Amino acid sequence: MKKNLRKKFAAVALTAGVALGGCKVGSSQASEVGAASNSIASGSSAGSAKFAATDGDGLKTLDSLRSASEKSVPSGDVYSTTVTAAKATVESVMAENQKPHADSNDAQYDAASATKISLNGASASVEGSGAAASEGKVTISSAGTYVLSGKFTGQILVTAADSDKVKIVLDGAEISSSTDAAIRVKSADEAVVIAAEGTVNSVSDTSKYADSSGPTAAIASSADLTLGGAGTLNVTGNGNDGVSSSDGLVILGGKINVKAADDAVRGQDYVVIAGGTLSLQAKGDAVKADNETASGRGYVLMTGGNVTASAGSDAIDATSDVVLAGGSTKVAKSQEGVEGATILLAGGSAAITSSDDGLNATGGDSPWLSVTGGDWTVNAQGDGFDSNGAGYMGGGKMTVWGPTNGGNGAIDAESGLTMAGGALFAAGSQGMDQAPATSSAQASIKVTGQASKGSTFAVFDSNGKQIASYTLVKNAGSFVFSSPDIVKGKKYTIKVDGEQVVTATAGDYDENRMSMPGGRR
Repeated sequence: MKKNLRKKFAAVALTAGVALGGCKVGSSQASEVGAASNSIASGSSAGSAKFAATDGDGLKTLDSLRSASEKSVPSGDVYSTTVTAAKATVESVMAENQKPHADSNDAQYDAASATKISLNGASASVEGSGAAASEGKVTISSAGTYVLSGKFTGQILVTAADSDKVKIVLDGAEISSSTDAAIRVKSADEAVVIAAEGTVNSVSDTSKYADSSGPTAAIASSADLTLGGAGTLNVTGNGNDGVSSSDGLVILGGKINVKAADDAVRGQDYVVIAGGTLSLQAKGDAVKADNETASGRGYVLMTGGNVTASAGSDAIDATSDVVLAGGSTKVAKSQEGVEGATILLAGGSAAITSSDDGLNATGGDSPWLSVTGGDWTVNAQGDGFDSNGAGYMGGGKMTVWGPTNGGNGAIDAESGLTMAGGALFAAGSQGMDQAPATSSAQASIKVTGQASKGSTFAVFDSNGKQIASYTLVKNAGSFVFSSPDIVKGKKYTIKVDGEQVVTATAGDYDENRMSMPGGRR
């Protein structure tokens, strides 16, 4: 072996486990986190997801899941669930959760019949019924559609009946408040904030709230809240959150840019993202659902849309369930990428960068983390795939770039990680490294030894066919690979930068340490 290669991969150990196959993997797998170039053989199968929703069908998926929701909400606290990691589906998780209040049509409106509100400084004029203007305030008191345009220094206040749906259409509106929220929904059944197509709108709140009842945010609602439209909405939360509802929050569309002193978008009962392009910059959490008491509440569901997040705390944080069933997410910065009591990755894709854990299932008595579809890349300084309970993978593609320190691992599943399909590659430090459970059905290989950032790590079968190849985005000392191509009892060769470093048998959990020259065999 060449001297530089000896340094890159000084010692090698192999462990292999057992598991079952899934569906088709594409011919290439490009890491979104780091400049890695990764591939899996085109003949591999790695699971498929019924809910691999794109932004185009994220709204249809939402409508479908609304029909499946709230069928069997368990009694007990917010962590109560009968769903297990190995049996989790999007439908079964949503059956135990509150039905999202909005469907795909909630952001549609009729401009011709709407009340028109023209904003000018601290004053406004109203053409139509249901709203009244005073100095620095526009009050909407009944159901209907209200189209707002112009620049306003003050507040839009909704005081409608609890059965009323109020649609606020921002048609080139700029609203800022120096005392409170720019838009405050005090009462209504649902408030829908719509960015009109082709327009740019902005809302911002005070940096110092006095004593406010209800959420503190640039858009603050004590009722169910929906965001949508085909325009741009810029939200600045100077005092606390950007967008916040003390009930549920559903995002259907629009280009939504949020900067917040704390959380970017928050729904106490739930946050549902079904469409739109979101740019979220938060000193707290980027997406947050934090009901801590009621069963069927405190969840985050994503069926479509494109989210880019930079968070001082968590990128996605739910008290109960996180369900990613479609769309794409890119987390440029976070303390923890995705955190919830249960996490189901069923469709879509994400690239997550975190200073601590990338995926973290924690909370309640039975947390779990399940992957059944989609394409996921995690770059974590803490644990990468972390469950304080069970871990399960039955489909999809998962690439984990774990920690370089020995106190964490690329995989950390307290009750073990069961492989039943999909393609998994995990690279990290050796100190707390973990491989899939020996009771799994799909074979896994585990190799230890130092390899450097930029090295190519490849897996070959006994016929010399390349099964997978990954370019390392950081130094690593422990490697796990599993796919339906890994068969118990078969031999596989690992090459680093084209040089063979070990051959071992899948399913053999006796560590096979092979010394390098002069002890290389």
